[in-house]
Amino acid sequence: MFHVLFDVVCTLKKCYLCLKDKKKQKKIKKKKVKKNKKKLVLQQLVGFTFQSLIYYIVGRGQFIFKLAILNFFFLNSSTFFLFPDLIIQNFNMHTLHMHT
Repeated sequence: MFHVLFDVVCTLKKCYLCLKDKKKQKKIKKKKVKKNKKKLVLQQLVGFTFQSLIYYIVGRGQFIFKLAILNFFFLNSSTFFLFPDLIIQNFNMHTLHMHT
């Protein structure tokens, strides 16, 4: 009788320890998932920042290149500095008409 009771207690204790260990493993997994999510969000944010920065630089580069071309063509023109957007638009329209 005592041996049976002892075996039952030992089995219950093993089950309890096993369950406790599983809970610990789940907590560790949850912590890892949270850390991984934070890393992923950070990576996406950094990636987006670099991507937008590259797009900005490329866009500014194209704009500066257009300004340099216009500055070359309209070197003595004072209206270029007053209305750069209008002249760029006219220049684009002019090049479109020339190439089509």
